[in-house]
Amino acid sequence: LMARLAISTAFLGDFSALQKRQRNRVAELASMFQRLSASQLKTSKGIHLEPHKNAADPRARTVRVDDNHRGIVLDAGDDDTYVLTMIGTHDETDRWMAKNRFRVNEATGALEVLDVEAIEAAVDQVPAPRSDERLYSHRKDKEFTQLGVDADLIPALRALTNEDQLQALLGVLPQTQADALILLTGDDAVDHLYGQIAGRIKPEEVDPDDIAAALDNPASAHQYQVFTDEDELADMMAQPLKTWRQYLHHTQRSIAYRDTYSGPVRVTGGAGTGKTVVALHRAAHLASKVEAESSPPILVTTFSRNLAQVIERDLRSMSGRTTLDKIEVLNVDRLAYRVVQDVDGEAPRIIDNSQQHQLWDQVVL
Repeated sequence: LMARLAISTAFLGDFSALQKRQRNRVAELASMFQRLSASQLKTSKGIHLEPHKNAADPRARTVRVDDNHRGIVLDAGDDDTYVLTMIGTHDETDRWMAKNRFRVNEATGALEVLDVEAIEAAVDQVPAPRSDERLYSHRKDKEFTQLGVDADLIPALRALTNEDQLQALLGVLPQTQADALILLTGDDAVDHLYGQIAGRIKPEEVDPDDIAAALDNPASAHQYQVFTDEDELADMMAQPLKTWRQYLHHTQRSIAYRDTYSGPVRVTGGAGTGKTVVALHRAAHLASKVEAESSPPILVTTFSRNLAQVIERDLRSMSGRTTLDKIEVLNVDRLAYRVVQDVDGEAPRIIDNSQQHQLWDQVVL
């Protein structure tokens, strides 16, 4: 029986940062995981699948990439399933091993990676509230836990007064918990939000000890891709480096290439999870449907001019000039400038100090 390999989205970023020789070695290792049985993997001298003496989670293993790089693999414990989680230097993997542990979220069934130390540090940095307004005043404690948010976080969440304060926590939490906290800032019913995160699974169906099953749960699909076909894995690994910057997980692809939506759509996720890549693919998909030359272009907007230039470059690389001609990429300041110009019939002007004082006098009086 050949082993089953899952790859985390965090691994994709690590992989794209490696040199070509190292990427080839990782591709070779991944292929061996699919060709060998669990017992063969444990004894193979070419893989060096080994426990780590300082691991916070005894199920974590390392594999040797080269003299200075190792990969971290989760052994699901079923003699079948392994999860390739990250790649780094020896020092980086030593630190990762000492701080992180795996867990199946009992509420949503998501396979999570927890850095308890980083979470505690972020909680300690939550400032004391300076007003009576609270970001989550409209939510009950049980609504957090229903969506898989750790109960220990609730006191800190109750102290938050705005979304800016929430950002520090989002960066260290498992992705499904971060998504839940973003969704809970709105007013949608928790039952509806649960479906967005966990799909049709029910909490009573979750087995917190079954990691292999957790990989198949909808809540894990955004973070892990399970490969059962060696050709599919080899094809993904063989992609050129520029393609990795535009790589879509299959669950992201379903968002980007859906035919229509009934209204506005919000795609949530922490830094590095591929939100911008989803937007790139969505824009290219919509542009491919534009037939008339007189049709207005697809607008992609972002917060800075530099990022707008990067997005335009990636769109050109991904789709070519023909598609890019149907897309306009503008940072939000340039967009606002154009809107004012179109409405007023002339370019907006920056007011000077005296005009500012006049406006303030009008407001005060």
